[in-house]
Amino acid sequence: MSRIRIRNQGNVPFTASQQEQLELNKGMVYRELYLRLTSQPTVTAANNSQANTLSAEQWGLLQRIEIVANHTQVIRAFTGEELWWLNYFWYGRSPQIDATLGDGATANPSLDNLLVLPFWIPQSVRPAETQLDARTLSALHIRVNWGTFTSINSAATAFT
Repeated sequence: MSRIRIRNQGNVPFTASQQEQLELNKGMVYRELYLRLTSQPTVTAANNSQANTLSAEQWGLLQRIEIVANHTQVIRAFTGEELWWLNYFWYGRSPQIDATLGDGATANPSLDNLLVLPFWIPQSVRPAETQLDARTLSALHIRVNWGTFTSINSAATAFT
């Protein structure tokens, strides 16, 4: 019977409209990578409306997420919105939606959400055969193309 280990891989630094990356641990077999996104856009309560909140909500900040093996091979690539929908359909649950985003009453809403980036196909006949064995790779990175605060709310002026 295999053991499931959970490790904190670190933080991908945020730089608006830039690409940032983080080296991931190569000494393990990956089933999933949990992505936690926290932010607090600067927006007035009146502008924190559904009309100004974009379709992917907080996850619209992630313009593109790539998992890169051996420095050049992109083995997974999603936008934040695509990853949100993948979590909805593959895991059969709606990812958390912050109630304060788009409520029209909260200024500078604090957002904290978690999505799963799968390396396996959970509903396949043999899901363990589709995991990513990082032990055989020379390098493994997560690369994020960041958007800006307006990727979350079109009336936002900055991050608080």
